[in-house]
Amino acid sequence: MVTRYIPVILAIIVLSAGSLSGQGSRWYWQNPSPTGSNLYGAHFTDRFHGTVVGSGGQILYTSDAGETWIPRKSGTQRYLYDVYFTDARNGVAIGGGGTLLRTTDGGETWSQKNIPTLSTLKSVDFLGTRIGMVVSERGSFLRTSDGGETWTTVKNPVFNPLRCVRLVSDTLGIAVGLVGTILRSTDAGMTWNVNPKPTYNALFAVDFLDASFGIATGTHGLILKTTDGGFTWDTTSTGFANALMAVKILDKNRAVAAGEFGMVFVTTDAGATWEPRSSMTGMHLNNFSFVGPRIGVAVGDHGTIIRTMNGGENWYARSSLLTLNHLYDVAFTDPDYGWTVGGEGIILHTTNGGERWTRQEAHTTNDLYAVHFLDRSLGTVAGAGGTILRTTDGGETWFNQWTGWKTALRGIYLLDEKTGCAVGDVLLGDGLVLWTTDGGEHWTPQLSNARDYLNSVVLLDERTGILVGDTIVRRTTDAGKYWEPVLLPVPSSHHDIDFVDSDFGWIAGGAGFMFFTSDGGKNWRFQHAGSFTMQRFVSFADRLNGIAGGYWGELAYTTDGGRTWHTQRSGTDNHLLAAAYIDRANAVVVGEFGTILHSVEGGVVRAQPPAPMPGSVVLHQNYPNPCGPGSASRSAITTITWDIPPPALQNRGNLHTRLRLYTILGKERATLWEGDAEPGSYRVTIDVGRLPRATYLLRLQAGRQVQTRIMSVM
Repeated sequence: MVTRYIPVILAIIVLSAGSLSGQGSRWYWQNPSPTGSNLYGAHFTDRFHGTVVGSGGQILYTSDAGETWIPRKSGTQRYLYDVYFTDARNGVAIGGGGTLLRTTDGGETWSQKNIPTLSTLKSVDFLGTRIGMVVSERGSFLRTSDGGETWTTVKNPVFNPLRCVRLVSDTLGIAVGLVGTILRSTDAGMTWNVNPKPTYNALFAVDFLDASFGIATGTHGLILKTTDGGFTWDTTSTGFANALMAVKILDKNRAVAAGEFGMVFVTTDAGATWEPRSSMTGMHLNNFSFVGPRIGVAVGDHGTIIRTMNGGENWYARSSLLTLNHLYDVAFTDPDYGWTVGGEGIILHTTNGGERWTRQEAHTTNDLYAVHFLDRSLGTVAGAGGTILRTTDGGETWFNQWTGWKTALRGIYLLDEKTGCAVGDVLLGDGLVLWTTDGGEHWTPQLSNARDYLNSVVLLDERTGILVGDTIVRRTTDAGKYWEPVLLPVPSSHHDIDFVDSDFGWIAGGAGFMFFTSDGGKNWRFQHAGSFTMQRFVSFADRLNGIAGGYWGELAYTTDGGRTWHTQRSGTDNHLLAAAYIDRANAVVVGEFGTILHSVEGGVVRAQPPAPMPGSVVLHQNYPNPCGPGSASRSAITTITWDIPPPALQNRGNLHTRLRLYTILGKERATLWEGDAEPGSYRVTIDVGRLPRATYLLRLQAGRQVQTRIMSVM
């Protein structure tokens, strides 16, 4: 498409100042993709349309056989263990704490149903569109006869935990669970009887082809087979020790089972023998959904989604996973260029804001704990064994800088191309500090006066620096010759430090403690960022907007420089270890098991960025944002771009298009562009230097389509 550049100079004298704060969070996965949540349930209504569910209340929907996945709001953070659709519109998802969700619009919206149990619900199945059964971790049954609108408790003759239920016919139902439990119903689930146990091993899954032939799977590769509707069961095994969490009978001869470490087994002789097949993953597989005897999907841990087109013989990925190594730090120079580092020497790099991450070769297997870049070319990394790596070409090549020390380095900071500082673990009774004035050719050890592990460091100028350790804070004003103790208002552990300029900075401590300075670290004030189990990082985009986070996926954000903090959920239970708050509209968080999360609103508003419908007009975020002389970028020039694809015109000629600027209160202040738009990409460059500091709205109207973006002028 053609790109059109339209320079615009604003001359607006009076505008109303305003602020914007949101609720919740707005984070989505970049690695693993489309999610890093463990997935436990899946159901496809046809070969194209399917839903998967998992930890943290995760619900994902696809309409193109898994090529793309759209997150759906579940309204819960509880783990979801199973999902079932009776038709294209009506479905039920179940999970922890008695969570039972129902949808009547194909999964667009989900509502919580009141049910008579708080037990963790593990499996759901339906007979037709009306009769359904749910089993729980505590051995209870729930039954519906109205498609899931209401549920009643069914008496269970035992209290063993149940893991799977199947309604086979108008009369037959089978449920299996721990200690070899097999329950059988002959009245469509209204009453249940205990079967004699063929095993005391745990059973996790069961499936039936018809009212006679069924297979159940369990621990240590155990497989049970029945040909009389579950009265009696024959015992066999795959010959492998892997637990089998899922089983599906495809026809009278063929069945497929899957479980721990991505193992998949296929039988072609009605369950007499089983042969392994490659699933192309080592992740635990938890459930199947098949449409017919050939097309199926398996889901598993860390967002694993794999698909088969030939009855389980071959599998290919419907999800992506760059790494499961812990990621300890992340750095961005602008919204596009970023790096994250982690375990076993991994360095990942993006040039498009994380839409795609690629691995860079560091030629080390040492864990890497810290990364800092001055611009798109010059950066450095520090890690275990005294490792310091440097690049001058954006990470295309990395070369090792000899420090002479083997102690792990936890933090590193570059002031310019010559001056830098690295800090790390205790060595010879003192927290290690290294200083360079020649671009890392030589790293000189310094006495930190801290018998403590050092976690992070910043340099404010050639002589001034501040470091934080497990229990101490030190400041230097003579290029590290002497590090003087800094007293904080209350005792705390300290894990990270971040400055947005030479005056304003924050220290993240344990239990939600935050400390703030406005005089370059001479004096500190106490702030509280929420009830964190352990706070690991803090990152500010400017003097007002910041995020902090830590264990169990906890996050907090502030829009007033930390005077008030709002806790939020990130959508994962993984520990979060570092963040880069790039600008008001872009933040990236990294953590355990390769977690990379991205926010397009700085974490302020809870929602997945909606995928544009085919043919939709798209208004992109202005860059830089925030902008203006007081922003981190110091740039009074900002650029706004938007796209009008050919399908948006719908064969009706050009679209009449307006781009306008509003105050946060909705008062129109300027028209930035107006005209009949042909298909193409458009760009407007504006000078905001004469605008008062405030938050504004950019509103693009193209025909009947309207999109809005937030622009902050500092």
